[in-house]
Amino acid sequence: MKTKVKTNTKKSFIESLTLISVCFNQFDYLDDFFNSFLEVYGEIPCQILIADNASQDGSYQKLMYWKNTLGDNVKIIKNTQNIGFAKANNQLVKTCQSDLLGLLNLDIKFNTDFINPCAKACKFHQALIAPKLCDLEYGHYRHYAPFPDDPMILVKEFGYLFLQYFEAVPVDWLQGACWFVPRKIFEEIEGFDEKYFIYTEDLEFCRNLKDKNISRILMNSQTIYHPRTRSSEEKQKIIDQNLVYYFRNRDQSPWLVRNFLRQLFSIR
Repeated sequence: MKTKVKTNTKKSFIESLTLISVCFNQFDYLDDFFNSFLEVYGEIPCQILIADNASQDGSYQKLMYWKNTLGDNVKIIKNTQNIGFAKANNQLVKTCQSDLLGLLNLDIKFNTDFINPCAKACKFHQALIAPKLCDLEYGHYRHYAPFPDDPMILVKEFGYLFLQYFEAVPVDWLQGACWFVPRKIFEEIEGFDEKYFIYTEDLEFCRNLKDKNISRILMNSQTIYHPRTRSSEEKQKIIDQNLVYYFRNRDQSPWLVRNFLRQLFSIR
């Protein structure tokens, strides 16, 4: 196990920021995650709270290794069962008092300071801010989309093909691999809807922000690395079930028309 330590030269780290992460069977990603902090900042530059959802692959032991290595800024909560991604995030947010939250997946890695710029933009705009995601093998991929109940979904999907060329741009919703959001806004919409155990909780979260007229901004000027989402029959089944809940009180017709036309014209 390689631990890379570098002298910390960054003195202007944004104040009152807590990083939030949820772990379930992510052993293979944890060294890269923590070493990214050491390479860029020389330390964990602010508090990070991590909930382990009863991992079965040694993730908890690896987390404790990094906590003992990096010190008090790393806090670990061990859940006795997998309570789901949404509920575990809410659990962690309730334990912190910071003005800003950075919600980070543990399978991200980075080699530049993206946290300061994103956190400062979050504070300035009082909005959800997300950096550009790139897959190490495939490069940039679209991790943002129109809301499925938006009547303009087809037009927006075409426009979204070009969003990566803007430095910063408002979007409907973004994959929740890395977000920065003011805690008061998180609390205003009552956090994540815990009826989502896994997948599409980020869609619901962003839709709830829209209902409160709170912006979601893609910050292409900042880049991190995150594995492109891979589809599977099991995952798609869960997403389809979650969409049934998402449309419980929303118009499903734009989504049905969109899917019909894409199938008709063989658009993937």
